[in-house]
Amino acid sequence: MRPDLQERREAAFVLRRVNDAQDGNNSSPQMSLPKELKICVPPKELKMSEILSPGRSWLRATGIGLGVAVLTAIVMVILAKIGVSPFPKPPSLAFAETLLGRELPLPAGLLFHTAYVIFWCVVFVRFFPQRNLKTALGLALALWLVILMVFFPLVGWGFAGLHISPKLIPASLLPHFLFGILLWGLNKYLPRKPGSTA
Repeated sequence: MRPDLQERREAAFVLRRVNDAQDGNNSSPQMSLPKELKICVPPKELKMSEILSPGRSWLRATGIGLGVAVLTAIVMVILAKIGVSPFPKPPSLAFAETLLGRELPLPAGLLFHTAYVIFWCVVFVRFFPQRNLKTALGLALALWLVILMVFFPLVGWGFAGLHISPKLIPASLLPHFLFGILLWGLNKYLPRKPGSTA
């Protein structure tokens, strides 16, 4: 038999075995393909919407952020009205005034507070791999440290607010703790859209 004819017959035989294996029509248990002939199918490239689990939509994340912002603002305003808060003015208002270089009304501070809280809530809901109480409180703790080490010195209150009073340290921890609890709770219990993957 000519070598080229023999090669063609062997190639046709191997091709037939490959097709049978792919179609599931291989009737002989000894007709399994050698390892070197197995076809590797590249994994499907996943879209971001397939990676993100249900409940991570932009709309839901923004809604959670708005809820957290409103509830924490209400608590802080009440504490300020009854004279319990040691802050000379709301930290968000003080920061907004520092950025713009002039005095602003309270609603301007509340607007800055709302934008800041919504931003971090969206980051948590959309992009944190684990969204449990531990990670929510961890985020709250990190933001509290940023307040002490960056925000307070920037607005002239000194490191950790010590130029005003040491009471600013636990007083600033309270709203951040509340932030973590509300963020976790709203994300966990706020209804998700059925079948949502984004």
